[in-house]
Amino acid sequence: MTTCRDLIDRAGRQLGVLAAGESATGDDAHDLMRHLQDLVMDLPLLMDGPWTDVRLTSGGAYAARDGERINKTDFPDTTVILSATRLDDCGRIVAQRDGARAQVIGGADAGVYVFVAEKAAWSRLDALSIVDESPFGRKDDAGLAALICASAAEEYAAPLGPIGAQRAQRAIAQFRARFYRPVLAPAEPALLALSDLGLPGVAD
Repeated sequence: MTTCRDLIDRAGRQLGVLAAGESATGDDAHDLMRHLQDLVMDLPLLMDGPWTDVRLTSGGAYAARDGERINKTDFPDTTVILSATRLDDCGRIVAQRDGARAQVIGGADAGVYVFVAEKAAWSRLDALSIVDESPFGRKDDAGLAALICASAAEEYAAPLGPIGAQRAQRAIAQFRARFYRPVLAPAEPALLALSDLGLPGVAD
């Protein structure tokens, strides 16, 4: 199990702040952990992707859906269920989408959550601790460490090498693809009326 400490230590060694086998302490641990927290919340389409706002109107348990921002300020004790499964377009129960997002506003469980398919579980992203398990799967370890390096390079006056830069760019692209959801806009009624009138085409 990779922890947040493992990620910042890996980044610290790549930056030249830590020697092999050393672990970040004091200000270095605090600063590198801050970079990890900030970059996770800045991942593309995590917070700035499309959201559906839901304001709870009763105290019954509520099952969150991908992309919902759930406001339970009026019912702070309501249980928000984050399920590892979902209903697909045909009504079948299938695995939750990798990168599914949900934000809870109000109550003890307020936070930003993402479903990680590799873990088959939801991770909270907005309140990371150095002793916490990494919020994403092991396949993202190298990319997250590279992103920490990219974020902290200027502060530590440590240039980011070409391999680290490539890893960081690849990680950003992978997270963007994971969080991307197409936005389906309703068609204009006038266009629908013209779409199938049985009229001869221009070529006719």
